[in-house]
Formats: sequence, C-alpha cells, structure tokens
Amino acid sequence: MLITPEVAVNIAHHARQAWTYAVPNDTTGELVITQGLKPFYPGAEQRGGSTTIVDVKVDNVALDIKCRGVLGIFDKPRSDRQLAHAENKTYTELDGLWIGMPRSVTSPVRRPNVDLQGYKGDPETIISSQLAEYEAYALRTTQEAGCDRLHSVLFLYGEGRGYKSIYIEEQRFDNPKPTHYLADGRTYQALDEQGKLYEIIDYSRGSTNFTKRFQVNKGYLFAWPATTLSTQVMTESNWLAESGKLKI
Repeated sequence: MLITPEVAVNIAHHARQAWTYAVPNDTTGELVITQGLKPFYPGAEQRGGSTTIVDVKVDNVALDIKCRGVLGIFDKPRSDRQLAHAENKTYTELDGLWIGMPRSVTSPVRRPNVDLQGYKGDPETIISSQLAEYEAYALRTTQEAGCDRLHSVLFLYGEGRGYKSIYIEEQRFDNPKPTHYLADGRTYQALDEQGKLYEIIDYSRGSTNFTKRFQVNKGYLFAWPATTLSTQVMTESNWLAESGKLKI
C-alpha cells in the first residue's frame, strides 16, 4: 500500500490547509492526496476526468479516490439510545472528541452502459452485465494510464463542534459478488449478507448511476480545530514579509 502512517499524516496536513474555506471533495480531494503523496512518491500526478477511473497515478499504481462528507463530530459519548439507532456507525474517541463514522459508504462509480429495460428486466442479468462493463472499464483505463495495479482510496470528511475531521483508507480494488438481487420498478439492486452492494438508480431526470458499497475498515483518522481567517488581518508589511508581491 502507498498510504503508510507517515504519508497519511502528510495528506492530513494538506487537507487542513485546503479546507480553510471549502471542503476537500472531488478534484480538491484528489489534489490534496496527490500533494500529500509527492514528497514520498515524486511521480505522483493528478489525473481524473469522466473518461477514466484513474484519479491519481503513482508510478504503476492507479488510485480511484472516493470523497464523501459522512463523518460526524461530537463532544460527548453517544447514549445507548443513540447507539441503538446508529447500527451502521462506529464512534472513535480522539482526546475528548467522538468521531462518528459509517461502517460503509456508497458512491457512484459509473454511468450505466447497459439497456435498463425501463427497470422491468431481470435484476441479476442487468446488474451482472453492468458490473462486467465496469470491471472492463476499470481495467482498460488503468492500463491506458500505464498502470498495472488499481487501488481505491476512501477520503471521508466532516465537521462540527468547532472541529474538522478526515479519514483516509487505501484498499485494493475489489468487486464482491452479490448473493441475491432485487428490482422494484425504479431501481435494480444487488445485495449480500451485509445489505445493498450495488444499485442502478435514477438520481434525477436524465441522471442514472451505478453505485457501489465500500466497506470502511481500518484507516487513518485525524481531527483539528476549525479556524476562521476573517479575524486575522493581513497588513501590507506582513504580506511583503512573507515574500508576497503587490501593487496598490
């Protein structure tokens, strides 16, 4: 794996810088991870785009980044009642903070490229065909990037109680096999013993996605105080002292 504890700390450092005004999602998250990797892997480069699964390339390793704003931050432990209503979450204490994290996250991974038959077809046939297309797409675009390995990176984030938090986990690219399938006239679903694994669903008119569940296992968790720069006045002299240039 590329993301060791030392690398994860450096990625967190870049996330903290980037998240002054905007959450580190999408292309910002990809850039944060790229810059965090660079001191350890100088060849790291941001790729991304709608025609490839490769968001970041590190030599022969392709990284598919999944950014999701799903972390919760609390200043006291969850009660038994709250825990009973949060079976899909875990809570980790970090020096007086409790970070709530899902046991899994679902993310769109591909626009469907199979005939959906108006959501009236056989769900196993439809899901299996789309999964095969997705795997072929992942292999093809990984190879086109000059890579022979593909990893998924979960980059989860959240804020609250005056703090911000991120979670980083690198996984080998994997597509678990479903045990059964469902169709309800609006979606096709593939499930395993833990619940929904894949789904084809219309998010809005003209926007259909193939989604995949990613398990959250054992990654790296960070939290830091949220800062507000609006109270820090930058003067001309300080600007110039920090090697800035200006004409006013």
